[in-house]
Amino acid sequence: MRTRHGRWLSGVILALLMLLAGCAGGQSASVSPTAPPIPTPTTPPTATAIPTVLYKADWSSGAGAWKLPPHWRISGGKLTNDGLGSAPLPVPYTITAPNYAIELRAQAIAVPGTGGCGTYFGIGAQDATGKQLYLGDATCIFRDPPFHSDSDLVTTGDYPSGAIARENVMNTNPKTYTITVHGSNVVYSPGATAIGGLTAPYPLAPAHPFIADAGVQVVITSFTIWRI
Repeated sequence: MRTRHGRWLSGVILALLMLLAGCAGGQSASVSPTAPPIPTPTTPPTATAIPTVLYKADWSSGAGAWKLPPHWRISGGKLTNDGLGSAPLPVPYTITAPNYAIELRAQAIAVPGTGGCGTYFGIGAQDATGKQLYLGDATCIFRDPPFHSDSDLVTTGDYPSGAIARENVMNTNPKTYTITVHGSNVVYSPGATAIGGLTAPYPLAPAHPFIADAGVQVVITSFTIWRI
């Protein structure tokens, strides 16, 4: 009886072990490996363009490459105009960058003549054929107080431009006058505030910049062209 009982018990244990092994095998077959997470693609931030100096005038040792028309001269490292002429001063640099800024630091001293709307000074540019691309200037400067002046911006030379602000430019502290170009868009800032912008029907580069002056005694302390 003890032998038969032992064989029966061994058979039961063997059957249970086989049953457990089968369950374990079935569970292992149904489990799938976990896939690693897929990172979400991100758009890299757009780099902000850092302004780069393309050209900076240096009058510390004289005119250098600047070809001075009558009534323009270099004195004490500064560019001056006696206000008795009207010839523009070409800048010895051609701008090829599509986005750029021109900064002119200047102070109007006096109007030797009668003044009025034939009197102006500012920043302009031409293309290779001599066609004016734009002109931002202080114009209609009167000789006597309160020295009213209209700051305006034109592209093809037509007037009015629609971007006009009245100010007093005479006997004030030096001011930074800026032309800013993005493609065919141009903005003129006589000081810290822009007076508006225009869109030209043509690209504004390459550009041959010039400093305009007619009848205004002016002292220019710096001239810089930036890539923006």
